[in-house]
Amino acid sequence: MSAFQKLVEHSKKVSNFGHLSAIVGWDQAAVMPAGGAEARSNAMAELEVHMHSLMTQPHLGDLFAQAEEESLSTQDQAVLREMKRDWQQANLLPESLVQAQSLAGSKCEHAWRTQRGNDDWAGFEKKLG
Repeated sequence: MSAFQKLVEHSKKVSNFGHLSAIVGWDQAAVMPAGGAEARSNAMAELEVHMHSLMTQPHLGDLFAQAEEESLSTQDQAVLREMKRDWQQANLLPESLVQAQSLAGSKCEHAWRTQRGNDDWAGFEKKLG
């Protein structure tokens, strides 16, 4: 299997976790009962951290270098360029920030559901800080 093909397979794996994250996020926003907010927030943060660790695996740098030397179609070169861009961007973020961002987003999502109906921006704003 070529380096490019290995990267494509790896990208599919990460994409599958991203799909799962989207489903869980929709469920949280649409139908999750209030009592499940903390557990769901923690689970979503764990999933985001796992996806981040997959995206920042050290061996991916070697695979990108190898794939750039392969003879690829114009379309595959574009795919490689975008996968590498995603990898580079993921490597700019520490795991702690990915986790904190996910937890904050979940916390705010849940708070806004109740505070929006009460027109309580001040109460919601406290959650942002």
